[in-house]
Amino acid sequence: MGDFNAKSPVWGKRREDKRGSHLINFCINNDIIIENSPDLPPTFDCSRGQSWIDLILSKNLNHDLALEVSDDISNSYHRLLQLTWEQEKIESTQKKGIKFNHSNWLDIKQAIFKIINNNSHLELHSLQQQIDTIQKEIFDKTSYAPNNNRKPNKRNTVWWTLELKIKRSKTRALRRLYKKESNDTIRNIKKEAFKKSQSEYKKLIIHTKTIKFKEFINKITTNNCFASIQESHEAILQFHFPLLDCREFLIDQNIPDSNFVAITIGELESVINNIKPNKAVGIDGIPGEVIKEIYLANPKWFLRLLNILLERGEFPRIWKIARVVLIPKEGRDLSQLRDYRPICILPCWGKILDKIVLEHRSFFLEKTILHPLQFGFRKKRSTANALHNIKGFINEAHERRHVTCLVSLDVANAFNTEKVQSKYPTGLMPRPDPVEPFYKRPSLLGLRPKFSYPSLCG
Repeated sequence: MGDFNAKSPVWGKRREDKRGSHLINFCINNDIIIENSPDLPPTFDCSRGQSWIDLILSKNLNHDLALEVSDDISNSYHRLLQLTWEQEKIESTQKKGIKFNHSNWLDIKQAIFKIINNNSHLELHSLQQQIDTIQKEIFDKTSYAPNNNRKPNKRNTVWWTLELKIKRSKTRALRRLYKKESNDTIRNIKKEAFKKSQSEYKKLIIHTKTIKFKEFINKITTNNCFASIQESHEAILQFHFPLLDCREFLIDQNIPDSNFVAITIGELESVINNIKPNKAVGIDGIPGEVIKEIYLANPKWFLRLLNILLERGEFPRIWKIARVVLIPKEGRDLSQLRDYRPICILPCWGKILDKIVLEHRSFFLEKTILHPLQFGFRKKRSTANALHNIKGFINEAHERRHVTCLVSLDVANAFNTEKVQSKYPTGLMPRPDPVEPFYKRPSLLGLRPKFSYPSLCG
Protein backbone atom coordinates (compact mmCIF):
# COMPACT_ATOMS: atom_id res chain seq x y z
CA MET A 1 0.00 0.00 0.00
CA GLY A 2 1.36 3.43 -0.90
CA ASP A 3 1.88 6.25 -3.39
CA PHE A 4 3.55 4.63 -6.40
CA ASN A 5 3.19 7.72 -8.66
CA ALA A 6 2.57 5.33 -11.57
CA LYS A 7 -0.14 5.57 -14.21
CA SER A 8 -1.87 2.84 -16.19
CA PRO A 9 -5.40 2.07 -17.47
CA VAL A 10 -5.21 -1.15 -15.42
CA TRP A 11 -6.04 0.78 -12.22
CA GLY A 12 -6.99 4.26 -13.43
CA LYS A 13 -8.12 6.45 -16.31
CA ARG A 14 -4.74 7.69 -17.47
CA ARG A 15 -2.34 6.53 -20.16
CA GLU A 16 0.40 4.16 -19.13
CA ASP A 17 3.70 5.84 -18.36
CA LYS A 18 7.17 4.37 -17.80
CA ARG A 19 6.62 3.84 -14.08
CA GLY A 20 3.30 2.13 -14.75
CA SER A 21 4.94 -0.25 -17.23
CA HIS A 22 7.70 -1.16 -14.76
CA LEU A 23 5.16 -1.73 -11.99
CA ILE A 24 3.03 -4.04 -14.16
CA ASN A 25 6.08 -6.10 -15.15
CA PHE A 26 7.14 -6.34 -11.52
CA CYS A 27 3.67 -7.58 -10.45
CA ILE A 28 3.50 -10.15 -13.26
CA ASN A 29 6.95 -11.58 -12.55
CA ASN A 30 6.26 -11.86 -8.81
CA ASP A 31 2.60 -13.02 -8.93
CA ILE A 32 1.40 -9.85 -7.19
CA ILE A 33 -2.23 -8.74 -7.52
CA ILE A 34 -3.20 -5.07 -7.88
CA GLU A 35 -6.40 -4.61 -5.88
CA ASN A 36 -7.27 -1.22 -7.45
CA SER A 37 -9.63 -1.09 -10.40
CA PRO A 38 -10.30 1.70 -12.95
CA ASP A 39 -13.92 1.94 -11.75
CA LEU A 40 -12.89 3.46 -8.42
CA PRO A 41 -12.82 7.24 -7.85
CA PRO A 42 -9.43 9.01 -8.01
CA THR A 43 -7.20 8.48 -5.00
CA PHE A 44 -5.43 11.86 -5.38
CA ASP A 45 -7.37 15.12 -5.72
CA CYS A 46 -5.97 18.66 -5.69
CA SER A 47 -6.47 21.99 -7.45
CA ARG A 48 -4.21 20.94 -10.33
CA GLY A 49 -6.13 17.77 -11.10
CA GLN A 50 -6.94 14.17 -10.14
CA SER A 51 -4.99 10.93 -10.34
CA TRP A 52 -5.02 7.24 -9.40
CA ILE A 53 -1.52 6.87 -7.95
CA ASP A 54 -2.30 5.27 -4.55
CA LEU A 55 -2.32 1.49 -4.92
CA ILE A 56 -2.84 -1.59 -2.76
CA LEU A 57 -0.92 -4.75 -3.71
CA SER A 58 -1.47 -8.27 -2.35
CA LYS A 59 0.01 -11.74 -2.74
CA ASN A 60 -0.92 -15.29 -1.70
CA LEU A 61 -4.31 -14.30 -0.30
CA ASN A 62 -7.30 -16.58 -0.76
CA HIS A 63 -9.66 -14.08 0.82
CA ASP A 64 -12.02 -11.53 -0.73
CA LEU A 65 -10.72 -7.96 -0.51
CA ALA A 66 -13.17 -5.07 -0.96
CA LEU A 67 -11.48 -1.72 -1.70
CA GLU A 68 -13.29 1.61 -1.45
CA VAL A 69 -12.14 5.24 -1.77
CA SER A 70 -13.52 7.25 1.14
CA ASP A 71 -15.15 10.67 0.70
CA ASP A 72 -14.07 11.83 4.15
CA ILE A 73 -11.99 15.01 4.35
CA SER A 74 -8.35 14.49 5.36
CA ASN A 75 -5.34 16.74 5.88
CA SER A 76 -3.78 15.53 2.65
CA TYR A 77 -4.55 15.55 -1.05
CA HIS A 78 -4.50 11.76 -0.87
CA ARG A 79 -7.90 10.27 -0.14
CA LEU A 80 -8.44 7.53 2.42
CA LEU A 81 -8.59 3.93 1.17
CA GLN A 82 -10.88 1.56 3.05
CA LEU A 83 -9.97 -2.12 2.75
CA THR A 84 -12.40 -4.80 3.92
CA TRP A 85 -10.99 -8.27 4.49
CA GLU A 86 -13.64 -10.99 4.35
CA GLN A 87 -12.63 -14.49 5.31
CA GLU A 88 -15.04 -17.36 4.75
CA LYS A 89 -15.23 -19.91 7.54
CA ILE A 90 -14.63 -23.39 6.19
CA GLU A 91 -15.47 -26.36 8.35
CA SER A 92 -12.68 -28.88 8.20
CA THR A 93 -13.68 -32.46 7.41
CA GLN A 94 -10.25 -33.82 8.30
CA LYS A 95 -10.17 -36.43 11.03
CA LYS A 96 -7.98 -35.29 13.88
CA GLY A 97 -5.99 -37.94 15.67
CA ILE A 98 -5.96 -37.58 19.45
CA LYS A 99 -2.48 -37.12 20.87
CA PHE A 100 -2.11 -39.10 24.06
CA ASN A 101 -0.29 -36.35 25.90
CA HIS A 102 -3.33 -34.12 25.36
CA SER A 103 -6.00 -36.76 26.00
CA ASN A 104 -8.27 -36.96 28.98
CA TRP A 105 -6.10 -39.42 30.87
CA LEU A 106 -8.40 -39.45 33.87
CA ASP A 107 -11.21 -41.08 31.85
CA ILE A 108 -8.75 -43.51 30.25
CA LYS A 109 -7.29 -44.53 33.61
CA GLN A 110 -10.74 -45.06 35.10
CA ALA A 111 -11.82 -47.19 32.13
CA ILE A 112 -8.66 -49.34 32.30
CA PHE A 113 -8.97 -49.75 36.07
CA LYS A 114 -12.58 -50.91 35.68
CA ILE A 115 -11.72 -53.40 32.92
CA ILE A 116 -8.82 -54.93 34.87
CA ASN A 117 -10.89 -55.28 38.04
CA ASN A 118 -13.72 -56.97 36.12
CA ASN A 119 -11.20 -59.51 34.79
CA SER A 120 -9.11 -59.89 37.94
CA HIS A 121 -9.84 -63.63 38.09
CA LEU A 122 -7.77 -65.39 35.42
CA GLU A 123 -9.38 -68.49 33.90
CA LEU A 124 -6.57 -70.92 33.15
CA HIS A 125 -8.62 -73.05 30.74
CA SER A 126 -9.54 -70.02 28.59
CA LEU A 127 -6.65 -67.66 29.24
CA GLN A 128 -6.03 -66.68 25.62
CA GLN A 129 -9.72 -65.89 25.02
CA GLN A 130 -9.72 -63.77 28.17
CA ILE A 131 -6.67 -61.83 26.97
CA ASP A 132 -8.37 -61.22 23.61
CA THR A 133 -11.46 -59.89 25.39
CA ILE A 134 -9.43 -57.60 27.65
CA GLN A 135 -7.49 -56.14 24.73
CA LYS A 136 -10.67 -55.54 22.73
CA GLU A 137 -12.35 -53.73 25.63
CA ILE A 138 -9.27 -51.58 26.27
CA PHE A 139 -8.97 -50.71 22.59
CA ASP A 140 -12.63 -49.67 22.41
CA LYS A 141 -12.18 -47.36 25.40
CA THR A 142 -8.86 -45.79 24.40
CA SER A 143 -8.95 -45.88 20.59
CA TYR A 144 -8.43 -42.68 18.65
CA ALA A 145 -9.17 -41.61 15.08
CA PRO A 146 -6.03 -41.77 12.93
CA ASN A 147 -5.26 -38.99 10.51
CA ASN A 148 -5.82 -40.64 7.12
CA ASN A 149 -6.57 -37.47 5.16
CA ARG A 150 -3.02 -36.31 4.66
CA LYS A 151 -2.31 -35.02 1.19
CA PRO A 152 -0.09 -37.41 -0.75
CA ASN A 153 3.30 -36.22 -1.84
CA LYS A 154 3.31 -34.85 -5.36
CA ARG A 155 5.31 -36.93 -7.79
CA ASN A 156 6.49 -36.13 -11.28
CA THR A 157 4.33 -37.65 -14.01
CA VAL A 158 6.04 -40.33 -16.06
CA TRP A 159 5.01 -38.70 -19.36
CA TRP A 160 6.40 -35.22 -18.57
CA THR A 161 9.34 -34.23 -20.80
CA LEU A 162 11.72 -31.30 -21.20
CA GLU A 163 10.00 -30.35 -24.47
CA LEU A 164 6.68 -29.93 -22.65
CA LYS A 165 8.33 -27.82 -19.97
CA ILE A 166 9.82 -25.43 -22.56
CA LYS A 167 6.52 -25.20 -24.45
CA ARG A 168 4.65 -24.44 -21.24
CA SER A 169 7.08 -21.63 -20.36
CA LYS A 170 6.66 -20.04 -23.81
CA THR A 171 2.87 -20.25 -23.58
CA ARG A 172 2.82 -18.61 -20.17
CA ALA A 173 5.15 -15.86 -21.40
CA LEU A 174 2.84 -15.09 -24.35
CA ARG A 175 -0.10 -14.95 -21.96
CA ARG A 176 1.66 -12.40 -19.74
CA LEU A 177 2.53 -10.24 -22.76
CA TYR A 178 -1.02 -10.24 -24.05
CA LYS A 179 -2.51 -9.53 -20.62
CA LYS A 180 -0.42 -6.44 -19.95
CA GLU A 181 -0.88 -4.89 -23.42
CA SER A 182 -3.16 -1.81 -23.33
CA ASN A 183 -3.38 -1.13 -27.08
CA ASP A 184 -6.39 -3.03 -28.44
CA THR A 185 -4.87 -3.77 -31.86
CA ILE A 186 -1.58 -5.10 -30.52
CA ARG A 187 -3.47 -6.88 -27.72
CA ASN A 188 -5.55 -8.87 -30.23
CA ILE A 189 -2.42 -9.85 -32.17
CA LYS A 190 -0.68 -11.08 -29.00
CA LYS A 191 -3.86 -12.85 -27.93
CA GLU A 192 -3.96 -14.81 -31.20
CA ALA A 193 -0.31 -15.79 -30.72
CA PHE A 194 -1.06 -16.96 -27.19
CA LYS A 195 -4.11 -18.99 -28.29
CA LYS A 196 -2.09 -20.64 -31.06
CA SER A 197 0.71 -21.56 -28.66
CA GLN A 198 -1.81 -22.85 -26.11
CA SER A 199 -3.43 -25.10 -28.73
CA GLU A 200 -0.04 -26.49 -29.78
CA TYR A 201 0.83 -27.09 -26.12
CA LYS A 202 -2.36 -29.11 -25.51
CA LYS A 203 -1.81 -31.19 -28.66
CA LEU A 204 1.78 -31.87 -27.60
CA ILE A 205 0.56 -33.14 -24.21
CA ILE A 206 -1.84 -35.60 -25.88
CA HIS A 207 0.85 -36.75 -28.32
CA THR A 208 3.43 -37.25 -25.55
CA LYS A 209 0.96 -39.18 -23.39
CA THR A 210 0.16 -41.49 -26.30
CA ILE A 211 3.83 -42.23 -26.99
CA LYS A 212 4.62 -42.87 -23.33
CA PHE A 213 1.63 -45.20 -22.96
CA LYS A 214 2.72 -47.20 -26.02
CA GLU A 215 6.20 -47.54 -24.52
CA PHE A 216 4.63 -48.81 -21.30
CA ILE A 217 2.50 -51.34 -23.20
CA ASN A 218 5.57 -52.70 -24.99
CA LYS A 219 7.28 -53.35 -21.64
CA ILE A 220 4.42 -55.53 -20.39
CA THR A 221 4.92 -59.25 -20.92
CA THR A 222 2.42 -61.27 -22.94
CA ASN A 223 1.60 -63.42 -19.91
CA ASN A 224 -0.90 -62.27 -17.30
CA CYS A 225 1.38 -60.67 -14.71
CA PHE A 226 -1.40 -59.03 -12.73
CA ALA A 227 -2.94 -60.45 -9.58
CA SER A 228 -5.18 -59.24 -6.81
CA ILE A 229 -3.79 -57.18 -3.95
CA GLN A 230 -4.35 -60.05 -1.54
CA GLU A 231 -2.45 -62.49 -3.79
CA SER A 232 0.44 -60.01 -4.11
CA HIS A 233 0.59 -59.63 -0.34
CA GLU A 234 0.58 -63.38 0.18
CA ALA A 235 3.38 -63.85 -2.39
CA ILE A 236 5.61 -61.22 -0.76
CA LEU A 237 4.99 -62.61 2.73
CA GLN A 238 5.64 -66.18 1.61
CA PHE A 239 8.97 -65.11 0.09
CA HIS A 240 10.21 -63.21 3.14
CA PHE A 241 8.54 -65.39 5.79
CA PRO A 242 8.23 -68.98 4.49
CA LEU A 243 6.14 -71.28 6.66
CA LEU A 244 7.99 -74.06 8.46
CA ASP A 245 6.73 -77.24 10.05
CA CYS A 246 8.04 -76.75 13.58
CA ARG A 247 6.91 -80.19 14.69
CA GLU A 248 10.00 -81.68 13.05
CA PHE A 249 12.37 -80.25 15.65
CA LEU A 250 10.28 -79.02 18.60
CA ILE A 251 8.90 -81.35 21.23
CA ASP A 252 6.55 -80.17 23.95
CA GLN A 253 7.83 -81.49 27.25
CA ASN A 254 6.39 -81.28 30.72
CA ILE A 255 8.79 -79.36 32.93
CA PRO A 256 8.74 -79.68 36.73
CA ASP A 257 7.71 -76.57 38.65
CA SER A 258 11.10 -76.49 40.37
CA ASN A 259 12.74 -75.46 37.08
CA PHE A 260 10.43 -72.51 36.52
CA VAL A 261 12.06 -69.10 37.09
CA ALA A 262 9.33 -66.64 38.07
CA ILE A 263 9.34 -62.99 37.04
CA THR A 264 9.94 -60.54 39.85
CA ILE A 265 8.11 -57.24 40.30
CA GLY A 266 11.40 -55.35 39.94
CA GLU A 267 12.22 -57.07 36.66
CA LEU A 268 8.76 -56.33 35.27
CA GLU A 269 8.84 -52.70 36.42
CA SER A 270 12.22 -52.21 34.74
CA VAL A 271 10.82 -53.41 31.40
CA ILE A 272 7.67 -51.27 31.78
CA ASN A 273 9.68 -48.12 32.51
CA ASN A 274 11.79 -48.65 29.39
CA ILE A 275 8.76 -48.54 27.07
CA LYS A 276 9.31 -45.63 24.69
CA PRO A 277 6.32 -43.37 23.99
CA ASN A 278 4.97 -42.32 20.60
CA LYS A 279 5.89 -45.59 18.92
CA ALA A 280 3.97 -47.33 16.15
CA VAL A 281 1.24 -49.61 17.48
CA GLY A 282 0.71 -53.21 16.49
CA ILE A 283 -2.37 -54.88 15.08
CA ASP A 284 -4.11 -54.62 18.47
CA GLY A 285 -4.01 -50.80 18.34
CA ILE A 286 -2.85 -50.46 21.97
CA PRO A 287 0.16 -48.11 22.38
CA GLY A 288 2.85 -48.33 25.03
CA GLU A 289 1.33 -45.50 27.06
CA VAL A 290 -1.84 -47.54 27.60
CA ILE A 291 0.19 -50.65 28.53
CA LYS A 292 1.82 -48.62 31.30
CA GLU A 293 -1.61 -47.61 32.60
CA ILE A 294 -2.70 -51.28 32.58
CA TYR A 295 0.30 -52.13 34.73
CA LEU A 296 -0.32 -49.22 37.12
CA ALA A 297 -3.99 -50.19 37.45
CA ASN A 298 -3.05 -53.53 39.04
CA PRO A 299 0.68 -54.46 39.09
CA LYS A 300 0.09 -57.76 40.93
CA TRP A 301 -2.48 -58.87 38.33
CA PHE A 302 -0.12 -57.94 35.48
CA LEU A 303 2.76 -59.87 37.09
CA ARG A 304 0.57 -62.90 37.79
CA LEU A 305 -0.63 -62.99 34.17
CA LEU A 306 2.90 -63.09 32.75
CA ASN A 307 4.06 -65.68 35.29
CA ILE A 308 1.13 -67.95 34.41
CA LEU A 309 1.97 -67.66 30.71
CA LEU A 310 5.63 -68.52 31.37
CA GLU A 311 4.78 -71.36 33.71
CA ARG A 312 2.36 -72.90 31.20
CA GLY A 313 4.73 -72.21 28.28
CA GLU A 314 2.08 -70.23 26.40
CA PHE A 315 2.40 -67.14 24.24
CA PRO A 316 -1.01 -65.68 23.26
CA ARG A 317 -1.69 -65.87 19.56
CA ILE A 318 -2.93 -62.28 19.47
CA TRP A 319 0.57 -61.17 20.48
CA LYS A 320 2.12 -63.11 17.57
CA ILE A 321 0.20 -61.29 14.83
CA ALA A 322 2.47 -58.68 13.25
CA ARG A 323 1.61 -55.71 11.07
CA VAL A 324 4.02 -55.85 8.15
CA VAL A 325 5.08 -52.68 6.35
CA LEU A 326 6.94 -53.12 3.07
CA ILE A 327 9.57 -50.49 2.30
CA PRO A 328 10.83 -50.55 -1.32
CA LYS A 329 14.60 -50.62 -1.64
CA GLU A 330 15.89 -47.51 -3.37
CA GLY A 331 16.94 -47.96 -6.98
CA ARG A 332 15.70 -51.57 -7.21
CA ASP A 333 13.26 -53.35 -9.52
CA LEU A 334 10.01 -53.35 -7.53
CA SER A 335 8.65 -56.25 -9.59
CA GLN A 336 11.08 -58.53 -7.72
CA LEU A 337 10.02 -59.85 -4.31
CA ARG A 338 13.52 -59.54 -2.85
CA ASP A 339 13.56 -55.77 -3.47
CA TYR A 340 11.17 -55.06 -0.57
CA ARG A 341 12.33 -54.65 3.01
CA PRO A 342 9.66 -55.92 5.45
CA ILE A 343 9.25 -54.20 8.81
CA CYS A 344 7.22 -56.19 11.38
CA ILE A 345 5.37 -54.24 14.07
CA LEU A 346 4.28 -56.48 16.95
CA PRO A 347 1.85 -55.68 19.80
CA CYS A 348 3.51 -53.81 22.67
CA TRP A 349 2.04 -56.15 25.31
CA GLY A 350 3.72 -59.14 23.69
CA LYS A 351 7.04 -57.29 23.51
CA ILE A 352 7.11 -57.10 27.31
CA LEU A 353 6.89 -60.86 27.69
CA ASP A 354 9.31 -61.25 24.79
CA LYS A 355 11.94 -59.08 26.52
CA ILE A 356 11.60 -61.00 29.77
CA VAL A 357 11.97 -64.36 28.01
CA LEU A 358 15.00 -62.95 26.18
CA GLU A 359 16.63 -61.91 29.46
CA HIS A 360 16.05 -65.34 31.00
CA ARG A 361 17.25 -67.16 27.91
CA SER A 362 20.33 -64.94 27.50
CA PHE A 363 21.33 -65.57 31.11
CA PHE A 364 21.04 -69.32 30.56
CA LEU A 365 22.90 -69.30 27.21
CA GLU A 366 25.72 -67.11 28.48
CA LYS A 367 26.51 -69.69 31.17
CA THR A 368 26.72 -72.92 29.20
CA ILE A 369 25.85 -72.69 25.50
CA LEU A 370 27.37 -69.76 23.63
CA HIS A 371 30.89 -70.09 22.28
CA PRO A 372 33.47 -67.52 23.49
CA LEU A 373 33.97 -66.40 19.88
CA GLN A 374 30.26 -65.65 19.39
CA PHE A 375 30.06 -61.85 19.15
CA GLY A 376 26.71 -61.23 17.44
CA PHE A 377 23.51 -60.66 19.44
CA ARG A 378 25.33 -60.54 22.77
CA LYS A 379 25.59 -57.79 25.34
CA LYS A 380 28.85 -55.86 25.62
CA ARG A 381 30.10 -57.46 22.41
CA SER A 382 30.19 -56.11 18.88
CA THR A 383 32.01 -56.34 15.57
CA ALA A 384 34.82 -54.28 17.08
CA ASN A 385 35.58 -57.17 19.45
CA ALA A 386 35.56 -59.62 16.55
CA LEU A 387 37.94 -57.45 14.51
CA HIS A 388 40.25 -57.08 17.49
CA ASN A 389 40.31 -60.87 17.88
CA ILE A 390 41.09 -61.34 14.17
CA LYS A 391 43.84 -58.73 14.34
CA GLY A 392 45.45 -60.55 17.26
CA PHE A 393 45.25 -63.86 15.39
CA ILE A 394 46.90 -62.33 12.30
CA ASN A 395 49.68 -60.72 14.35
CA GLU A 396 50.38 -64.00 16.10
CA ALA A 397 50.52 -65.85 12.78
CA HIS A 398 52.81 -63.17 11.35
CA GLU A 399 55.24 -63.61 14.23
CA ARG A 400 55.35 -67.34 13.51
CA ARG A 401 55.82 -66.60 9.80
CA HIS A 402 52.55 -68.28 8.88
CA VAL A 403 50.24 -67.31 6.03
CA THR A 404 46.77 -66.14 7.09
CA CYS A 405 43.69 -66.74 4.93
CA LEU A 406 40.40 -65.06 5.86
CA VAL A 407 37.05 -66.22 4.43
CA SER A 408 33.94 -64.07 5.03
CA LEU A 409 30.48 -65.55 4.44
CA ASP A 410 27.23 -63.64 4.14
CA VAL A 411 24.00 -65.68 4.16
CA ALA A 412 21.07 -63.86 2.56
CA ASN A 413 17.79 -64.03 4.51
CA ALA A 414 19.42 -66.35 7.01
CA PHE A 415 16.77 -65.83 9.69
CA ASN A 416 13.81 -66.13 7.33
CA THR A 417 14.59 -69.36 5.48
CA GLU A 418 16.62 -71.45 7.95
CA LYS A 419 14.96 -73.74 10.46
CA VAL A 420 15.44 -72.74 14.07
CA GLN A 421 17.33 -75.78 15.29
CA SER A 422 20.84 -76.62 16.41
CA LYS A 423 23.15 -77.93 13.69
CA TYR A 424 26.17 -78.54 15.90
CA PRO A 425 27.60 -82.09 15.67
CA THR A 426 27.27 -84.19 18.76
CA GLY A 427 29.98 -83.52 21.33
CA LEU A 428 30.88 -79.96 20.29
CA MET A 429 28.41 -78.23 22.59
CA PRO A 430 27.93 -78.67 26.35
CA ARG A 431 24.87 -80.59 27.45
CA PRO A 432 22.12 -78.10 28.38
CA ASP A 433 20.59 -77.80 31.82
CA PRO A 434 17.20 -79.44 32.49
CA VAL A 435 15.53 -76.03 32.30
CA GLU A 436 16.40 -75.58 28.62
CA PRO A 437 13.38 -77.42 27.08
CA PHE A 438 11.09 -74.91 28.80
CA TYR A 439 12.28 -72.26 26.35
CA LYS A 440 11.74 -74.59 23.40
CA ARG A 441 8.03 -75.01 23.92
CA PRO A 442 6.15 -74.62 20.61
CA SER A 443 3.82 -71.96 22.01
CA LEU A 444 6.76 -69.74 22.94
CA LEU A 445 9.14 -70.10 20.01
CA GLY A 446 8.07 -72.80 17.59
CA LEU A 447 4.97 -71.43 15.89
CA ARG A 448 5.46 -68.99 13.06
CA PRO A 449 3.63 -65.72 13.72
CA LYS A 450 0.68 -64.73 11.59
CA PHE A 451 0.85 -61.52 9.61
CA SER A 452 -1.74 -58.98 8.66
CA TYR A 453 -1.77 -57.71 5.09
CA PRO A 454 1.22 -55.44 4.48
CA SER A 455 1.04 -51.80 3.59
CA LEU A 456 3.44 -50.20 1.13
CA CYS A 457 5.60 -47.22 2.10
CA GLY A 458 7.88 -45.13 0.03
